[in-house]
Amino acid sequence: MGCFQSLPVAANFLVAQNPPASGSMWSDLLLATGPGLVIRYECFHPFKAPAQTVTVVNAGSGSKIVTIEGNISFGAVSIVRDENGAVVGALKTAQATRPMSGMESTSFDCYSTKPRYPGAVPLFSVHGVNMYPWARQTRKAFSNKTRICMAQGGGFQASPSFSMRRLLGLIPSRFTVSAISPQGGEEAEQGVAIGSKTKGEKPKRHEVMIASGVDGGLVVACSLMHMLLDEEIPVRHSHNHA
Repeated sequence: MGCFQSLPVAANFLVAQNPPASGSMWSDLLLATGPGLVIRYECFHPFKAPAQTVTVVNAGSGSKIVTIEGNISFGAVSIVRDENGAVVGALKTAQATRPMSGMESTSFDCYSTKPRYPGAVPLFSVHGVNMYPWARQTRKAFSNKTRICMAQGGGFQASPSFSMRRLLGLIPSRFTVSAISPQGGEEAEQGVAIGSKTKGEKPKRHEVMIASGVDGGLVVACSLMHMLLDEEIPVRHSHNHA
Protein backbone atom coordinates (compact mmCIF):
# COMPACT_ATOMS: atom_id res chain seq x y z
CA MET A 1 0.00 0.00 0.00
CA GLY A 2 1.29 3.44 -0.87
CA CYS A 3 0.20 7.04 -0.58
CA PHE A 4 0.96 7.86 -4.20
CA GLN A 5 -0.61 6.70 -7.43
CA SER A 6 1.40 6.15 -10.59
CA LEU A 7 0.83 8.18 -13.73
CA PRO A 8 -0.05 6.21 -16.85
CA VAL A 9 2.52 5.65 -19.60
CA ALA A 10 1.99 8.30 -22.28
CA ALA A 11 2.26 5.87 -25.19
CA ASN A 12 -0.49 3.72 -23.69
CA PHE A 13 -2.72 6.53 -22.45
CA LEU A 14 -2.71 9.47 -24.87
CA VAL A 15 -5.03 9.22 -27.88
CA ALA A 16 -4.98 11.72 -30.75
CA GLN A 17 -8.22 13.71 -31.13
CA ASN A 18 -9.87 15.70 -33.90
CA PRO A 19 -8.98 19.38 -33.36
CA PRO A 20 -11.91 21.38 -31.96
CA ALA A 21 -13.85 23.33 -34.58
CA SER A 22 -13.68 26.36 -32.31
CA GLY A 23 -9.88 26.28 -32.26
CA SER A 24 -7.85 26.91 -29.15
CA MET A 25 -9.42 28.79 -26.27
CA TRP A 26 -6.54 31.20 -25.61
CA SER A 27 -3.73 30.75 -28.12
CA ASP A 28 -3.07 28.68 -31.22
CA LEU A 29 0.32 27.93 -29.65
CA LEU A 30 -1.57 25.78 -27.13
CA LEU A 31 -3.32 23.65 -29.75
CA ALA A 32 -1.39 20.39 -30.07
CA THR A 33 -0.87 19.83 -33.81
CA GLY A 34 1.29 16.75 -33.40
CA PRO A 35 2.13 14.12 -30.78
CA GLY A 36 3.90 15.07 -27.60
CA LEU A 37 3.30 18.79 -27.12
CA VAL A 38 4.81 19.49 -23.69
CA ILE A 39 4.18 22.66 -21.71
CA ARG A 40 5.30 23.79 -18.27
CA TYR A 41 3.74 26.16 -15.77
CA GLU A 42 3.35 26.89 -12.07
CA CYS A 43 0.18 25.97 -10.22
CA PHE A 44 -2.02 28.18 -8.08
CA HIS A 45 -1.02 27.27 -4.54
CA PRO A 46 -3.89 27.65 -2.04
CA PHE A 47 -1.51 28.12 0.90
CA LYS A 48 0.61 30.89 -0.61
CA ALA A 49 -0.09 34.58 -1.13
CA PRO A 50 -3.48 35.33 -2.75
CA ALA A 51 -1.91 37.14 -5.73
CA GLN A 52 0.01 34.71 -7.94
CA THR A 53 1.15 34.66 -11.57
CA VAL A 54 1.40 31.52 -13.68
CA THR A 55 3.51 31.52 -16.84
CA VAL A 56 2.86 28.81 -19.43
CA VAL A 57 5.87 28.01 -21.62
CA ASN A 58 6.67 25.57 -24.41
CA ALA A 59 8.92 23.02 -22.71
CA GLY A 60 10.95 22.50 -25.89
CA SER A 61 11.68 26.10 -26.86
CA GLY A 62 11.16 27.77 -23.49
CA SER A 63 9.05 30.47 -25.18
CA LYS A 64 6.21 32.04 -23.22
CA ILE A 65 2.69 31.26 -24.46
CA VAL A 66 0.32 32.83 -21.93
CA THR A 67 0.34 34.14 -18.38
CA ILE A 68 -2.48 33.86 -15.85
CA GLU A 69 -2.70 36.60 -13.23
CA GLY A 70 -4.52 34.91 -10.38
CA ASN A 71 -5.97 36.08 -7.12
CA ILE A 72 -6.77 33.18 -4.83
CA SER A 73 -9.72 34.64 -3.00
CA PHE A 74 -13.37 33.87 -3.52
CA GLY A 75 -15.03 35.71 -6.40
CA ALA A 76 -11.80 37.13 -7.85
CA VAL A 77 -11.25 36.91 -11.62
CA SER A 78 -7.97 35.45 -12.87
CA ILE A 79 -6.91 37.21 -16.09
CA VAL A 80 -5.16 35.43 -18.97
CA ARG A 81 -2.78 37.33 -21.29
CA ASP A 82 -0.98 36.21 -24.44
CA GLU A 83 2.75 36.48 -25.09
CA ASN A 84 2.31 40.16 -26.02
CA GLY A 85 0.33 41.04 -22.90
CA ALA A 86 -3.09 41.25 -24.55
CA VAL A 87 -6.05 39.93 -22.53
CA VAL A 88 -7.25 36.64 -24.07
CA GLY A 89 -9.29 34.96 -21.32
CA ALA A 90 -10.23 34.56 -17.69
CA LEU A 91 -11.08 32.10 -14.91
CA LYS A 92 -13.97 32.77 -12.55
CA THR A 93 -15.97 30.84 -9.95
CA ALA A 94 -19.45 29.71 -10.95
CA GLN A 95 -20.67 30.04 -7.34
CA ALA A 96 -22.72 33.08 -6.33
CA THR A 97 -21.66 32.62 -2.70
CA ARG A 98 -18.86 30.72 -1.04
CA PRO A 99 -19.90 27.15 -0.16
CA MET A 100 -20.70 26.80 3.52
CA SER A 101 -19.27 23.29 3.84
CA GLY A 102 -17.11 20.77 2.04
CA MET A 103 -20.25 18.72 1.42
CA GLU A 104 -21.26 20.82 -1.58
CA SER A 105 -20.37 20.47 -5.25
CA THR A 106 -18.47 23.44 -6.65
CA SER A 107 -17.82 24.67 -10.18
CA PHE A 108 -15.38 26.97 -11.96
CA ASP A 109 -15.68 28.51 -15.43
CA CYS A 110 -13.08 29.46 -18.01
CA TYR A 111 -13.57 32.17 -20.63
CA SER A 112 -12.09 33.37 -23.90
CA THR A 113 -12.16 36.68 -25.74
CA LYS A 114 -13.49 34.82 -28.79
CA PRO A 115 -16.89 33.09 -28.93
CA ARG A 116 -16.82 29.29 -28.82
CA TYR A 117 -19.93 28.94 -31.00
CA PRO A 118 -21.93 31.20 -33.32
CA GLY A 119 -24.27 33.51 -31.47
CA ALA A 120 -22.43 33.25 -28.15
CA VAL A 121 -23.07 36.17 -25.80
CA PRO A 122 -20.31 37.66 -23.59
CA LEU A 123 -21.07 37.42 -19.88
CA PHE A 124 -18.76 40.15 -18.57
CA SER A 125 -15.71 42.17 -19.57
CA VAL A 126 -12.15 42.58 -18.30
CA HIS A 127 -10.37 45.86 -19.03
CA GLY A 128 -13.03 46.54 -21.66
CA VAL A 129 -12.58 43.15 -23.36
CA ASN A 130 -15.63 40.88 -23.64
CA MET A 131 -15.45 37.39 -22.10
CA TYR A 132 -17.28 34.46 -23.68
CA PRO A 133 -17.94 31.26 -21.68
CA TRP A 134 -15.88 28.28 -22.82
CA ALA A 135 -16.15 25.45 -20.27
CA ARG A 136 -17.34 24.65 -16.75
CA GLN A 137 -15.51 22.27 -14.42
CA THR A 138 -17.47 20.71 -11.55
CA ARG A 139 -16.28 18.63 -8.63
CA LYS A 140 -18.46 16.76 -6.19
CA ALA A 141 -17.61 16.75 -2.50
CA PHE A 142 -14.72 14.50 -1.42
CA SER A 143 -13.73 13.72 -5.00
CA ASN A 144 -10.44 14.14 -6.87
CA LYS A 145 -12.24 13.77 -10.19
CA THR A 146 -13.94 16.62 -12.01
CA ARG A 147 -16.21 16.75 -15.04
CA ILE A 148 -15.83 19.40 -17.73
CA CYS A 149 -18.85 20.54 -19.76
CA MET A 150 -18.34 22.82 -22.76
CA ALA A 151 -20.33 26.00 -23.30
CA GLN A 152 -23.17 25.90 -25.81
CA GLY A 153 -26.24 27.93 -26.64
CA GLY A 154 -28.34 28.31 -23.50
CA GLY A 155 -25.59 27.41 -21.03
CA PHE A 156 -23.35 24.36 -20.74
CA GLN A 157 -23.63 20.82 -22.07
CA ALA A 158 -25.59 18.46 -19.85
CA SER A 159 -23.06 15.67 -20.42
CA PRO A 160 -19.32 16.25 -19.89
CA SER A 161 -16.85 16.30 -22.77
CA PHE A 162 -13.81 15.78 -20.53
CA SER A 163 -12.88 14.56 -17.07
CA MET A 164 -9.85 15.39 -14.95
CA ARG A 165 -8.46 13.15 -12.25
CA ARG A 166 -5.96 14.52 -9.75
CA LEU A 167 -3.68 11.84 -8.38
CA LEU A 168 -2.78 11.67 -4.72
CA GLY A 169 0.41 13.47 -3.82
CA LEU A 170 1.83 16.81 -2.76
CA ILE A 171 1.31 20.10 -4.57
CA PRO A 172 2.05 20.66 -7.47
CA SER A 173 -0.49 17.96 -8.18
CA ARG A 174 -0.23 15.26 -10.81
CA PHE A 175 -3.24 14.69 -12.99
CA THR A 176 -4.74 13.14 -16.10
CA VAL A 177 -7.35 14.54 -18.46
CA SER A 178 -9.59 12.33 -20.60
CA ALA A 179 -12.05 13.00 -23.41
CA ILE A 180 -15.50 11.50 -22.86
CA SER A 181 -17.78 10.16 -25.56
CA PRO A 182 -21.04 8.22 -25.31
CA GLN A 183 -20.68 4.57 -26.27
CA GLY A 184 -23.53 2.10 -26.00
CA GLY A 185 -25.32 4.21 -23.43
CA GLU A 186 -22.19 4.50 -21.28
CA GLU A 187 -19.27 6.90 -21.14
CA ALA A 188 -16.02 5.93 -22.89
CA GLU A 189 -12.84 7.83 -21.99
CA GLN A 190 -9.69 8.46 -23.99
CA GLY A 191 -6.62 10.02 -22.39
CA VAL A 192 -5.66 13.44 -23.75
CA ALA A 193 -3.19 14.89 -21.20
CA ILE A 194 -0.81 13.80 -18.45
CA GLY A 195 0.42 16.28 -15.87
CA SER A 196 3.51 15.48 -13.81
CA LYS A 197 6.08 17.52 -11.88
CA THR A 198 9.31 18.98 -13.17
CA LYS A 199 12.47 17.63 -11.58
CA GLY A 200 15.65 19.29 -10.38
CA GLU A 201 14.22 22.79 -9.97
CA LYS A 202 12.60 24.87 -7.25
CA PRO A 203 9.81 25.63 -7.16
CA LYS A 204 8.57 22.60 -9.05
CA ARG A 205 6.09 23.14 -11.84
CA HIS A 206 3.56 21.21 -13.85
CA GLU A 207 5.01 19.46 -16.88
CA VAL A 208 2.10 18.44 -19.11
CA MET A 209 2.13 16.26 -22.22
CA ILE A 210 -0.86 16.83 -24.50
CA ALA A 211 -2.23 14.55 -27.21
CA SER A 212 -2.47 15.74 -30.80
CA GLY A 213 -5.61 17.73 -31.60
CA VAL A 214 -6.22 18.74 -27.98
CA ASP A 215 -6.58 22.32 -26.77
CA GLY A 216 -3.81 22.75 -24.22
CA GLY A 217 -5.44 25.95 -23.02
CA LEU A 218 -8.41 23.95 -21.73
CA VAL A 219 -6.03 21.52 -19.99
CA VAL A 220 -4.18 24.39 -18.28
CA ALA A 221 -7.44 26.04 -17.27
CA CYS A 222 -8.87 22.88 -15.76
CA SER A 223 -5.72 22.04 -13.78
CA LEU A 224 -5.60 25.56 -12.32
CA MET A 225 -9.34 25.64 -11.66
CA HIS A 226 -8.99 22.36 -9.77
CA MET A 227 -6.68 24.14 -7.33
CA LEU A 228 -9.08 27.07 -7.11
CA LEU A 229 -11.92 24.68 -6.32
CA ASP A 230 -9.83 23.57 -3.34
CA GLU A 231 -9.68 27.17 -2.15
CA GLU A 232 -13.46 27.39 -2.07
CA ILE A 233 -13.75 24.70 0.59
CA PRO A 234 -14.29 26.62 3.86
CA VAL A 235 -11.63 24.73 5.87
CA ARG A 236 -8.97 25.74 3.33
CA HIS A 237 -9.54 29.53 3.13
CA SER A 238 -8.63 30.77 6.61
CA HIS A 239 -5.61 32.55 5.08
CA ASN A 240 -7.79 34.54 2.65
CA HIS A 241 -10.74 36.85 2.80
CA ALA A 242 -13.99 36.37 0.90
